Amino acid sequence: MAWLWDTYEEFLDYVQPILVAEHAGPLHAAQRETLFEHHSKITEAVAELRKLREDLSERGFENWPPKDESAARAEEAYSTCQEIVWHGEELILYHRRLAKTPGGQDFIHEKNVIELSNWSRYVGSRRIFMEIRKLIEAVDALLSSYGELASQDEDYLPIESDLPDSVLDDFRKARDLLSVGMDEIGLLIAGRGLEATLRHIAKSRGVTLEDKGKSGAVSEAEFFNLIEVFRRLRWRGPGVPLLDKDGIALLHYLRSIRNAGAHPVVAGGRKRSSARELSKVTVEMACSMWQEATKAGARLVATKVTKDW
Repeated sequence: MAWLWDTYEEFLDYVQPILVAEHAGPLHAAQRETLFEHHSKITEAVAELRKLREDLSERGFENWPPKDESAARAEEAYSTCQEIVWHGEELILYHRRLAKTPGGQDFIHEKNVIELSNWSRYVGSRRIFMEIRKLIEAVDALLSSYGELASQDEDYLPIESDLPDSVLDDFRKARDLLSVGMDEIGLLIAGRGLEATLRHIAKSRGVTLEDKGKSGAVSEAEFFNLIEVFRRLRWRGPGVPLLDKDGIALLHYLRSIRNAGAHPVVAGGRKRSSARELSKVTVEMACSMWQEATKAGARLVATKVTKDW
């Protein structure tokens, strides 16, 4: 999945593109494309890199020492190396996280071989064959890092399979959003999944809230009241609360950003620096609570809470 750069200046400074995006136009175009289009561009770039890398290998440029060290032999590889750099830079244009992996950094460093000043200097000696081989190795490292990133988000945000379907759906959406850099929105969706987990627990346990002589199901209560009820619920036996102080604080924070998210933001927007970490904590909390609530013999001290807040 894509992970676009925030600004062209950031991309230019980090990648120093040679063939792709020598101006801001390609990034601006990418920012207007759909996620499906991003996925298509990334898939095509990865496929082309694999094909071009194999082409150089089949022609003997992966061998060391080279069997034929002539300049004409090296010039045969130039157009293929150009294509490799084009598709590699395009892949990195659509995937900022990939650029900052070891494989991405290797590729950014080695791609400079196709600059005419470098190529002309190397082509008269066997150095050019060493540089082509290093470019092939850099492509391997880039593709390896890409493959690692593809599984990192699933590992980063593990999801219990026995959660209710609606909760699983929210957490999978949150994971997908994190994978494309939409951290703040991912946190909102993860928070919705945690809220749904609380409502499922409250419903399955028959928890009610009494307010001014009227009693109702907590599973249908406003989110604020739901949180406050869970603040007061305790497990029978050990007598520990369903949620500790940190959990309550997180729930109120999620409620506040959810409410804030319903309104437009101006003057620079909100920071997302901790949203990814909070999403992980949110999912872990929901999974832990669900495991506790569905454990054999788990009982609540009381299922009726009187509103005193």
